Amino acid sequence: MEEIPDEYQPQGEGFDLEPFHALIQRLRDPQKGCPWDQSQTLEKMAKTLCDEAAEAAEALRGKDYAHQIEELGDVILNIMLAVVIAEGEGHYRWREVIQGITAKMVRRHPHVFGPDRAGSPEEALQMFLAAKAREKTTSPLTGSNNSEERQNMADMPEMIDGWPNISGEETRVAAATAGTAPVFLAESGIDFANINSAWGIALHMQQPLIPAGGQDLKTATIISNLKQMMDNQGIGDNHNASVFHWCYKRIGEFVPELVGQGKNPRVMLDYSGCLFYGLPQMGLTDVLDSLRGVTCDSRYRRCVEWLGCTWGHAVAPSTPIQDYLLQVKAWQHHFAAIFGFDALSRVKGFSPAEMALPNHPDVAYAFVKTLRDSGFQWVMLQEHSLEREDGGGVDRAYVPNRLVCTNTKGEEASILVLVKTQGSDTKLVAQMQPYYEAKSKGRETLAGKSIPPYVCQIGDGENGGVMMNEFPGMFRQAMGESSGSGTPAMNGTEYLEHVLNQGFKEADFPVVRPKWSKLLFEHFKPGDDITKAIEECKKVDGRFNMEGGSWTNDISWVRGYDNILGPMEKASSLFSEKTKNIPSSDPRYRKALFHLLCSQTSCYRYWGQGIWTDYGAEICRRAIDVLTYDL
Repeated sequence: MEEIPDEYQPQGEGFDLEPFHALIQRLRDPQKGCPWDQSQTLEKMAKTLCDEAAEAAEALRGKDYAHQIEELGDVILNIMLAVVIAEGEGHYRWREVIQGITAKMVRRHPHVFGPDRAGSPEEALQMFLAAKAREKTTSPLTGSNNSEERQNMADMPEMIDGWPNISGEETRVAAATAGTAPVFLAESGIDFANINSAWGIALHMQQPLIPAGGQDLKTATIISNLKQMMDNQGIGDNHNASVFHWCYKRIGEFVPELVGQGKNPRVMLDYSGCLFYGLPQMGLTDVLDSLRGVTCDSRYRRCVEWLGCTWGHAVAPSTPIQDYLLQVKAWQHHFAAIFGFDALSRVKGFSPAEMALPNHPDVAYAFVKTLRDSGFQWVMLQEHSLEREDGGGVDRAYVPNRLVCTNTKGEEASILVLVKTQGSDTKLVAQMQPYYEAKSKGRETLAGKSIPPYVCQIGDGENGGVMMNEFPGMFRQAMGESSGSGTPAMNGTEYLEHVLNQGFKEADFPVVRPKWSKLLFEHFKPGDDITKAIEECKKVDGRFNMEGGSWTNDISWVRGYDNILGPMEKASSLFSEKTKNIPSSDPRYRKALFHLLCSQTSCYRYWGQGIWTDYGAEICRRAIDVLTYDL
């Protein structure tokens, strides 16, 4: 092959079409290319490709393998030429063609890349055809390539009757989140079998909604706390408001920049519904516009993974069970209204507010069941909120774990866990600690197979000087260094899809339970009095509690300010009673739900007695009034 210029030579033993792609681009070059190749159009290529495909088919029927090589090469030549023409006209790129067919093959082979299995070629064909049929009938929820249909299906307004779109489309949301096939695997580009380790970061973004749009607390408009900061920049740290604004949208700038440099960045995003609502309400539509680009554009969507959360930043240990489900579903609704159902179908991981994990058996079971019923496949949790089945601390924190929760009836629910190690410190994320820790680790053995460990951290994406100032440079540096290395950045679902694709089953992963589970179940059996068992456990170990775990050991998410928790519980009880016969699409339902979800934000509980508890109490009062007089 010495007659081929070096820059167009196939490299090594691998399969890389990029040199051939560059050669065809050279043939089409307006100044230095071939006049015949320059004159070709997509319409002309249609006939040429058909002719070459027919010649290749004829060659395949014979035994002249050298002739087959030649004819198959002609087909590839014409495919590549058509793609280069389309690239030049701005229609699509070679990468999109490959990503599209790869994703399609993954979707249509649930018996290979999903939980199903085919016992014969005939059964495999039937499963393939069934997957194909689902694409045609339920697009875009299962991945149809019909862009016009996708647009129509995703057409859901962000606001309805003056309220955020947080209810009324439960069937469509359930359909969008029901898929179990891989969503990032086909576009990943990570050589998972040959890496040493992986790492990931998640950015948590939240601004509470407060009744501060006016002088009178009882009549003030509910606005974002960011709006309050913007309007009062001379008070405290409010001068950071404009920097916060940039922090909320800058991933939409960083990712295209790095991809354009040939890098392979990754980041997970966790934005509350309060923030989704508050930003456009104060005119900052540029934030969501920036994030839509990296969420929906096929060039960047592999780089960004959204994590589900509660709409109103409600914490699981003290939010009524039925309300926690409403919080999760409301966030899914709102996300779909902003980014579309196709984007929602890729949301498989969950980030609980305050990283709070309940440890009361019934609440913990309901928490996991809510996530699984809502389509989530994994959750990120703090290391010290978990324990092994023998009561000891987590000892395999860098591989997937399986959280198992048993309720007082003896029923079990489980979900995969990616463990966040160490305490809460935005420096860990801002300074890319997971990358540098992961570089020091090597592959581990789990269930007899080799697996690269995964180091992940989550932190506030805007708070603190390190996030505002150090994060941009460190993010660019770490993503640049790790791209193509033995320690690449990976998002959580992407990592888990690669792991499961290696043949691992959920039963292979270490089992963890909420903190204090072992001690509790030593004193309790299904059917017993759980209250009595709890008191017995407190006598055995004074540290025992049923308040759950979170990013901190210093704050209780169960005990709180009575002037907030009492009205909050009253609003919850009223909502359950008054909305039984009201459709979730009814404007009155949506208004009541908005106030209920706002009343349950964690911020009112720990930002101090005074104005913040006043805000919380006023939101609760409004929720109760809406439920009492409007329904």
